[in-house]
Amino acid sequence: MKHCLLRRLTGLVPLLLGISFLSFVLVQLSPGDPAEVAIRVNDMTPTPELLAEVRAQLGLDRPFPERYLRWLAGVLRGDWGTSYVTGRPVAGELARALPPTLMLAGTAAIIMLACSLAVALVCVRHEGRAVDRLLRGLLFLGTSVPAFWAGLLLIWLFSVHLDWLPTGGLEGPSSLVLPAVTLALPYLAAYARLLRNSMVRTAQEDFVLYARLRPQPRGRPAHGAPQFPAGQPHGPGHEPAQAGGGQFRGGVHLCLARAGAPVRHGHLQPGSSRHPGLRPAHGRAVRGRQPVHGHLRLPAGSAPARTGAAMRCVRALLHDRAGLACLLFLGAVLLAALLAPWLAPWDPLAVDGSRKLAPCGPEHWLGTDRLGRDIFSRLLYGARATLGVSLLAMMATVSLGALLGMLAGLVRGRVEACVMRLCDVMLSFPGEVMVLAIVGMLGPGLENVVLACVVAKWPWYARMMRTVTLRYADRDFVRFARVAGYGTGHIIRRHLLPCAAGEISVLATLDTGAVILMVSALSFLGLGVQPPTPEWGMMLGEAREVMVLYPWQMLPPGLAILLVVAACNYLGDSLRDALDPRHALHKEPVL
Repeated sequence: MKHCLLRRLTGLVPLLLGISFLSFVLVQLSPGDPAEVAIRVNDMTPTPELLAEVRAQLGLDRPFPERYLRWLAGVLRGDWGTSYVTGRPVAGELARALPPTLMLAGTAAIIMLACSLAVALVCVRHEGRAVDRLLRGLLFLGTSVPAFWAGLLLIWLFSVHLDWLPTGGLEGPSSLVLPAVTLALPYLAAYARLLRNSMVRTAQEDFVLYARLRPQPRGRPAHGAPQFPAGQPHGPGHEPAQAGGGQFRGGVHLCLARAGAPVRHGHLQPGSSRHPGLRPAHGRAVRGRQPVHGHLRLPAGSAPARTGAAMRCVRALLHDRAGLACLLFLGAVLLAALLAPWLAPWDPLAVDGSRKLAPCGPEHWLGTDRLGRDIFSRLLYGARATLGVSLLAMMATVSLGALLGMLAGLVRGRVEACVMRLCDVMLSFPGEVMVLAIVGMLGPGLENVVLACVVAKWPWYARMMRTVTLRYADRDFVRFARVAGYGTGHIIRRHLLPCAAGEISVLATLDTGAVILMVSALSFLGLGVQPPTPEWGMMLGEAREVMVLYPWQMLPPGLAILLVVAACNYLGDSLRDALDPRHALHKEPVL
């Protein structure tokens, strides 16, 4: 134990050094000259002599390694340096910004936890009813809503239209409502879905069912418990003679029984409504698995096993109508994006001042923007930029992460240690911060957005692929391939990649929605696709300028992002359930 703890603490030192070095590099490579910024803040004109003097004062004329070591020594002493803009110590600037940050984050966390718990309780209380289905559908859409679009809608509704809440500042508690709700919305939907599913599964456990059958202190039966005749003994050890037309042979069956579960000769029958997969036999209950009689089980990863798993996945997807509908919808969107030059009724770049901000009509189905450009045509062409950049980023991310993860799992040793420590360093930075830093350093553009997304997300795939590789590296079929003289590339291509295809497809499908949101957010901020090229996030940014008088301009691009991301997320859930039957046992339709 002490040796393991000491090894972990020793490995923490290079991790912290890597984080500090990467932070210093990102700051140094950020656009702009700190010396020029410091001069212009003081209302002075930068000259070559003045720039050289300020660089010498700030230590910017020293070599890069020396600057890093001096900065690291200052951080260890508690001296974080001086701000180029305000001229005050950085530690003091951070201390002044900490209370508003904690106040906003705390308010968002309270709203998220309270609302998610309340929604989850309502769903569990009305499980399977219309209220439960409606709330679950709204929660699923909530995980796909772009936060910047939700913020714009909230500002227009509560600040512009109703004039209830301020749009900014720290004038009082009311000024925290809009930003806190905007921050809490995505997490609220995710946490509410998690809590609801966890509560539903816990309610099906034996101890909960047994607690419902116990007599209440005041003689009132629990909700959903069977009614016992007056004077008849009941409780643990006293089972009723008949329930549902059969005999109970022990307390275990009494705990498993629920209203509506078919019981015959003391056994719960397969396919009961609350316990799919139960096969009690002589007092034993087997969940989720069915024995195979008279067949030899093939080792995991063998060709017949992989083929059978693929066929089961295809059959499961064909039987999942909602998942199949999402797949067809995404295919239709991609086809419309590819055929945009033939489907678009207008040129998306054509400016017509006489038709600017025109409402929806037979000539312009979704109206026109502030420059008179047709919104429907720009929506079709915008799908090419948004989906094209997102798919390209996902393919590059999956390829890089899978390659490094498999190498780390197969080669082991120093290669594994280096790859995993690099993953730890990259994952220590929030993904959004890393993407903004890279795009801000390299400048806006499609190539830089793709590179930023790859750098921010490849560690997740490398970790997952290393885990999958370690799971299969000692299997017989991999050992046989090594004994036969096949190299690492052949083992990865013919054995490990087919085994990991399920995990990769599920994670990539779920992550595609997150990448679409990230690409749209960068374009919304002006760091992604540049005008006049249409892109959904950039169209939202343009609609923001006229949202006070023409709020409907925000609806087409926002709804397009919402529907595509929701379809990707649900398709990922369907793939996960099809590939892992344990999830399918508890799956219920979204609506």
